[in-house]
Amino acid sequence: SSHFGSGRFGFKVQAVRAAMESSKSSTLQKLEASSGDPVNDAAEKLMMIMSDDEAQAVEGAEQHAQSSNWRRMKGVVVFASALLALVSVVASAPPHSVELASWRPMLFARSGLWADRGDDITLFCFGVMRVDGYELPVMQQQQHLRAGIFACDDQMVFSDAEVSLGSFRTTPIGDVHNQLGGQGPLATGSWVNTQTFFRAWREVRRGERYLDFDWTVKADPDTVFLPSVLRQHLRQKGLYGNPGARTYLNNCPNVDNGFYGSLEVISRASFIGFMDNLDVCQQQLDFRGWGEDLFCQKCMDSIGAAPTGDYDLVSDGNCHGAGAP
Repeated sequence: SSHFGSGRFGFKVQAVRAAMESSKSSTLQKLEASSGDPVNDAAEKLMMIMSDDEAQAVEGAEQHAQSSNWRRMKGVVVFASALLALVSVVASAPPHSVELASWRPMLFARSGLWADRGDDITLFCFGVMRVDGYELPVMQQQQHLRAGIFACDDQMVFSDAEVSLGSFRTTPIGDVHNQLGGQGPLATGSWVNTQTFFRAWREVRRGERYLDFDWTVKADPDTVFLPSVLRQHLRQKGLYGNPGARTYLNNCPNVDNGFYGSLEVISRASFIGFMDNLDVCQQQLDFRGWGEDLFCQKCMDSIGAAPTGDYDLVSDGNCHGAGAP
């Protein structure tokens, strides 16, 4: 019997064969009971004809089964080949290819195909940069090395003017120059950049790419960011596989508001809530003199998000040093 005989069509062929064998056995019994009958010779010839017809019928059925199964298998092979080709193209496409990037969540984050890379916590990362000064070459080098936010599963970079970072192009949002230092009880001693980030946040919200990843990360251009280390921290905090938790990572201890902007790590549920309430928070919070990090934290707090302390994640001039990763 052929390989295809074990399938559904093969089962039908076997049923046909069994029915014909039963019919032939019954006919032979009747012929033996009527031995001496003058029609025996004719009956024997008839049985020979039936045997030939049976063989042809069974052979035809097997050929049909093989042909049907082959067509089905061929269709599966063609579909699988096309899917693998699409996965290869999307996975290797430059991050700035918006059309292809929109397929990444469906193929990877949702389907689990990305798991072969060992990336069990998915990250959507973004940053805001100026095209003049040191930030441009720093970001170009990161993109070239696939480091920093370019080692995340998906990323966006916003700037005052569209510029090339190698094979990646930034998204322009207008002027990103900001005042250093604000006024008021919660004013930052760093950049008063909330108005700039309103434009960046709205671009992120419009693209909706953050919806398909476990965590959203905002990193400053000069932050030495290692996504693999962040994933380790999330596992250690018991946050692996729990993007529904409304939380964010506080990264500076012993201060009232420890969500410092060099590296902002936000769970999917918290960032969705932040995006949905961005306009309300802008209307209700008195953010004059605030940095974007404080605004983001206060807005998330207002929708019930709770901080998770991770004080070994970040080291910069605004907070104490971090431990070894």
